[in-house]
Amino acid sequence: MARRTSRTLPTALAVAALVATRSTAAHASTTPMTSRTVGTLWTSDATDSGDGQSHLVGIDPSTGKESARIGVGVEAEPWSIALTRDGRTAYVANFHNGTLGVVDTSAKKMTTAVPLGIDADYVTLSGDQKHAYVTSMVAQKLAIVDTATKQVVRTVTLPGPAEGAVVSADGKTVYIGVYSRKDVVALDARTGAQQAVFSAGAPFARRVRLSHDGKQLYATDYYGGAVDVYNTSKPAQAPKKVAVGGRPLDLVLSPDGRTLYASDTGSGVAAVDTRTLKARQFVVTPSFGDLAVSKDGKSVYLAQYQSTGSVSALATGSGRVTGTLGHGLAYPNGLALGPTS
Repeated sequence: MARRTSRTLPTALAVAALVATRSTAAHASTTPMTSRTVGTLWTSDATDSGDGQSHLVGIDPSTGKESARIGVGVEAEPWSIALTRDGRTAYVANFHNGTLGVVDTSAKKMTTAVPLGIDADYVTLSGDQKHAYVTSMVAQKLAIVDTATKQVVRTVTLPGPAEGAVVSADGKTVYIGVYSRKDVVALDARTGAQQAVFSAGAPFARRVRLSHDGKQLYATDYYGGAVDVYNTSKPAQAPKKVAVGGRPLDLVLSPDGRTLYASDTGSGVAAVDTRTLKARQFVVTPSFGDLAVSKDGKSVYLAQYQSTGSVSALATGSGRVTGTLGHGLAYPNGLALGPTS
């Protein structure tokens, strides 16, 4: 398996390289985002450091300092993180060695590396946390992992390279963004059988999210500079398109569901009002990576994958950069916020 050094598809999948970010951006402050503890922000060092390991890295958002560094394998290259609701277990999609790392965040150690048989690009959990779903761009497959037995129970062939995935609240459906095609597919979460295809939207769907009520499906159109908004009950209906600029990657919803944040290479973060579908821009440079939002909805975090080796904290009201967290990371990648570990 060839090692990947950027968040683009390999040459064999014929996609272009990332564009450069704009230089007219606000500079991040080194001041911590807040003076109180708000949990642990988990990110991943996508490349190896001096000890030969790839890492899951914990950051205290109140101080901006690293609070944990957990090895997840030699040249593992973790690309995505999913946390259990209590924050005690982190599932890490290790692209390069094709495993799903299972990390005990309290003991600060990886307990299991589940061999997937595919490269691991993105991981998401079902609502009951009984299954993890791992997508692959290169193999163009979905691995379904039983989190109790830590075994792959099914591998599903997808209609193209895929990264983003999200599971419906009832646990019956998993939605997959099919990269390089105009599709988001809905699959039976147990069998992997195709239930529906959401078409005529994003030519390059990267990440997907569901509204809290499950009625809206959001997908980033990576080369179209937009977020596509689908009606989950009407797969054949063309989506509404929200221009956000750049090449949008990740999506995260505010706790109240009224704002959808999208990271992109053009401005940094776009905040989309989910009722009016109007977007405003939060300018950050460089600006490409995964997102997380605080439990109170007042801060959004952006993993600065492109070059700074840190995580930016932004105030959701003003869009102002309020802190630079976790200095010196090697290409911080996945991002997830959990309780204090």
